Amino acid sequence: MSDEPPFKAARTAHTARPTCASHRSGPPRAPPSSHCPSLAAPQVLPTPLPQSLVSAWCAELREAASQDERSHWWAEAHWCPLSACSSDTLLGSTVSHVLAQLDGEARTAIAGVEFWTQRRALDAGLHLHWDCDQERGRVSGELDCPLRSAIVYLTDDGGPTVLIDRTPESHASCEAAAAEPKQGGQRCWLVWPHAGQIATFPGNMLHGVLPYPFPGDHDPKMPLRQTVLLNLWMHRPMQLAKLPSMLAPRRRCSRKPHPVSGASTCKREVEVAELGYNCRRLPLVTGRVHRHCWSRVHSEMWGETILTLGMFDRTEYLEIQIPPIVYRNAQVEEFIASVRCVSLNCCCQCSA
Repeated sequence: MSDEPPFKAARTAHTARPTCASHRSGPPRAPPSSHCPSLAAPQVLPTPLPQSLVSAWCAELREAASQDERSHWWAEAHWCPLSACSSDTLLGSTVSHVLAQLDGEARTAIAGVEFWTQRRALDAGLHLHWDCDQERGRVSGELDCPLRSAIVYLTDDGGPTVLIDRTPESHASCEAAAAEPKQGGQRCWLVWPHAGQIATFPGNMLHGVLPYPFPGDHDPKMPLRQTVLLNLWMHRPMQLAKLPSMLAPRRRCSRKPHPVSGASTCKREVEVAELGYNCRRLPLVTGRVHRHCWSRVHSEMWGETILTLGMFDRTEYLEIQIPPIVYRNAQVEEFIASVRCVSLNCCCQCSA
C-alpha cells in the first residue's frame, strides 16, 4: 500500500541492493552497469469480476463515509492469509477469481493478501509509488515489494491508473547512469476504470492514478472512483494487522445490481453530464481487451507533465510525456515516452 514518500533497497521476489545515496536526497543508487530487465507488461484479466460481486462491493462501500460501517475501515490495509480467504465470502470470492487467472507458479507462491479499498473524487489523483512493506522500510531501509498487485475496478468512473516500466532498482540505475541516458524512451501504460475489470502487474512496478479533468467544482452528485486493491505477498508484511472477522466484507448478492440498467442508468448519465462529466464506458466482453497502442511519433508530440513520486521517507518528481487524459474507448493504452527524474533542487536530471 502506498503511503508517503522512496527507501534504500528492495527484497524478496523483487530485490535491489543499490549503493548509498549521494549528497542529495534521492532514491537508492546502483552501479551504472547494473542490468535491469524490463518488467512483464500489466494485464487486464480476460474474465471480469462477476456483476454479483461488483454489486456486493458497491453495496458495502455505499456507506463507507460513516465510521459505524465496517467498510469505512477498509481504507486502511489489512492482512488476510490465503487460508482464510474462503470462497463463500466476498473478499475470498474476489481473491479466488483473481488467482484463478494467474499462472500456477504465482498462485503456489502466494501466502496471503494485503487488502484495502479506495474511494476517490474524479479529480483526485494518487502520486506515483511502489507498493511495499512500509514498516520494514522504516526499520531496515529495505524496500520489500509484493509478488503481484491487482486492482479491481468497481465503477467506470475516474482517471486511469498510470504504470511505468520502472522498478526501484532500475530507477536507481537510471540516476547512476545519468551521464549515459538510455535511448528510445520507457514503456508506459494507462489502464482505464471499467466496472468489474481487473488489472494485475508486477508488485515492483511504479504506478499511480491520474486525475480525470472536468470543468467546474466538485459536486455531491458526482460519482467516486472506487477500487479494491490486492497485493499478493509471499509472506506477511511486517506489523500489517490481520483483517478482523467483524470487518470482513460480506457477500450481499441479493442486492440490486450497481449500477442498475435502464432508466436509472440513463438518469444518472444525464445528471452527471449536466455537471460536465461523461461516464459512458465500453461494455466489458469476456476474453477481449480493448487496447490502444500509441506510436513513438505521437508520444514525442505530447507535452511534458510533472508527476510526484511519493514513498514512505521522501518525495521526488518525474517529468513524463503522457497523452491527453481523454477516454478513447480503450481499456488499456500503451506508449513509449521520455521519463526524466527531477530532483528537489532541480540540479540532477536523467533520461530513460
